[in-house]
Amino acid sequence: MEERLGLTLVNRTTRRMSLTPEGETYLETARKILGEIDDLENFLWGTTQSPKGLLRVNATLGFRRSYVAPLVSGFVQRYTDVDVQLQLSVTPPPLSDDVYDVCVRFGPPPDTRAIARFLGRNRRILCASPAYLQRHGEPKAPQDLMKHNCIGIRQGDEYGVWRFTHSRAGGRGAAKQDEQNVRIRGNLTTNDGGVAVNWALAGTASCCGRSGT
Repeated sequence: MEERLGLTLVNRTTRRMSLTPEGETYLETARKILGEIDDLENFLWGTTQSPKGLLRVNATLGFRRSYVAPLVSGFVQRYTDVDVQLQLSVTPPPLSDDVYDVCVRFGPPPDTRAIARFLGRNRRILCASPAYLQRHGEPKAPQDLMKHNCIGIRQGDEYGVWRFTHSRAGGRGAAKQDEQNVRIRGNLTTNDGGVAVNWALAGTASCCGRSGT
């Protein structure tokens, strides 16, 4: 393709390859064209055609256990001609690698070129063991957490800040939400929610545990 176009599409070194700006444009446009071809074929084949082939999925370590893995299991039971490869990672892979078909992530899309769909909210609850509260006291307001030994949960770049929302009545009966961010500290950090909960139950620190998506 480079010889035919007379352009460099890929930067090559001895250790890695990366797309040039022209290569990224070429790839993005090609994906759109292929997507339109797939849509046309699906339209012509009708809705009776079942999906088949390889589906490469990437998700974070803790989130996959409760949500992604059961969904993948149910999906392949329904569509037996699909082979799913579920890869778990701490750090999201860059989109330029083009290694996965679907990535489950927290927060806004990392790139405007990504086709993103909102799945749900990653809500959490604040909790601590009775033994910890007996020794250190119960926080009465979010800012009190700055004085406590909190368990940090790393999910990509999201770490060290807990966000609290409070609903209050607005004008004409409309509900409004106030948000308060608190930068926490503590000597325990993990990327696994189950480990964080066990630490909190042991009374070694307080914990902000995930309660939903």
